[in-house]
Amino acid sequence: PAVKQARHNLPRFQQLARQARSKLHRLIQQSTTTKQKVQPDALERQLWELHGAMGLAQLSLKRLVTALEILDLEQEAYSEIRQLNLTFHDAANRQSELDAILEVGRKRDTLRGFKKSVAAEIERGTLAEWIKTVQKSDLVNHGGEVNRLYQLLVEDKKA
Repeated sequence: PAVKQARHNLPRFQQLARQARSKLHRLIQQSTTTKQKVQPDALERQLWELHGAMGLAQLSLKRLVTALEILDLEQEAYSEIRQLNLTFHDAANRQSELDAILEVGRKRDTLRGFKKSVAAEIERGTLAEWIKTVQKSDLVNHGGEVNRLYQLLVEDKKA
């Protein structure tokens, strides 16, 4: 029964693998490169679409490989497996790139927030009191660190 079912499902699994590869390829081509300026929400959406397609690709690949193992026909769909694996690898690389772009944006937003909180202390006239009581953990919780605070206050650098 398993052989009969695998033989019956093999063409469908091959087609699903080709569709998964095509979708991954399309998403890779449509995704933002580091040279383009895109809103973080759009990057997050691209990342999750890619993530979902990668999950479906893995499932398609698993079904295809399982059917081929049952039928002892591994060579019959070798090209689908190889092509899907290559495209999956490209998708994983693009996913890493998108993650890195988003991480840079998050760090920049955190640093801006720290700079704003220090500026607020200056504007309220409470900086001296705040400095007396602030702990390293407080700075870290607000997205900063001791060196960054020093740069803001003494060296007048952009943090």
